[in-house]
Parts: sequence; structure tokens; C-alpha cells
Amino acid sequence: MDRKQDTKSLHLLDGTVYASSTNTASIDMAKFDQAKLELALSAVATSPVVFTIQDSADGVTFVNTAHTTSLAAGVAAGTRAIWIRAQDVRRHVRLNVNPGGTVTMGASATMMGATSPPAATPYLLDTSA
Repeated sequence: MDRKQDTKSLHLLDGTVYASSTNTASIDMAKFDQAKLELALSAVATSPVVFTIQDSADGVTFVNTAHTTSLAAGVAAGTRAIWIRAQDVRRHVRLNVNPGGTVTMGASATMMGATSPPAATPYLLDTSA
């Protein structure tokens, strides 16, 4: 199979209510150039939701990367995307979500062999509704 045509989808997090920090399932980036995480979120009511990309060399011991982003209180429900480039992280990655209050959220990922990863920033949170 041509690596540049390879894609794989994973279900990372069930759509349920989260009131404390939680981690998605991890992604092994060994065969892929980029991953697109799709987050389905309820409205963010009173506290911001903070997303931190974590990585690991062995798939067991994860540490926070410097790449953190958030959605402010008042953001409407919808689907958001986070792009991760394999060249910017160690082999295994996951997303840590800290809701600040409560948020209902589901997450999935699509890993791809890249022909053109996002150029603006390696970690892009689409905050459009």
C-alpha cells in the first residue's frame, strides 16, 4: 500500500459528560504523517475547555507538549478539528481535555499519509461553529 494514500480512522472518546480532566485513547503515528482529531462538543457554558496534546515514545508514559489551546466560555456546540503533524511529536499522541466545568464531548481521529499538512501551524484548533 502506498503510504501517501493510507488513511485510518479511530474512535477516541465516547460522547458523554466530562467534569474533570480526561485523556483520549492514544494514536500511534508511526505509519502516518498527520492526524486530524474531530471533537464534537456541547456548548461551553461557564468555563473554558483546555486541550493539551500529549506525546510518548513508548505509548505508556505521556507528557504534555507545549501545544495547548482552549475554547472560551460561551462557544456554541459544534464540531472542531485539531491537526497534529507526526514530525512535531513523538511516536504516540493523545489529547488531554480539561473542561473547567462540565462538557459533553466525543472524539475521533483520522490518520493520513500527508500530501499537504496544514501550513499555518502544526497544531490548529478550528474554532468556527
